[in-house]
Amino acid sequence: LGNISLKNKLQILTFIPMVGLLYFITTSIYSSYIEMKSMKQLSYYVHVTKDIANIVHEQEKERGYTASFITSQGENFKEEFFLQRKKVDLLYKSLNSYITNLAIKEKTKKDLIKKIDTIKKRFDLVRAEIRADNVENLKTTNALNFYTSTNNNLLGILLELSHYSNNSAITTQII
Repeated sequence: LGNISLKNKLQILTFIPMVGLLYFITTSIYSSYIEMKSMKQLSYYVHVTKDIANIVHEQEKERGYTASFITSQGENFKEEFFLQRKKVDLLYKSLNSYITNLAIKEKTKKDLIKKIDTIKKRFDLVRAEIRADNVENLKTTNALNFYTSTNNNLLGILLELSHYSNNSAITTQII
């Protein structure tokens, strides 16, 4: 080491800390990139969560109209009841369209669509029974239980979506 000039000794001494600094900068940038990518994915799930919450809210309105419609033997709230049905149907279509066009894992996308389609098909089957010419055969409690069950299934999807985040603060906001 005695033959090395002072300039070269200083370069060697600064080289080691510079390599360490470069390592920490690189890992920090990579970590930030992974977190940004994860947040982008989560933003899609937050949008889906909001859409599902909106469907649940509108189904609750439909539930109220259904109870009034059945209780009045199809005389009251007939127009509001059928308008609300159309509104809920549009929300389901909009949600399915949004999920179909998401840039997320194909398996996750298919699972979400399958679960929502299953809920919607069951929903449509029971709703088909709630009509003016069949109202005397219906029980209000059965209809209300059906809406409660459907909303619980949709809320179950929200809970599943919350598992896609490793960040507990974000998971809390999703739920």
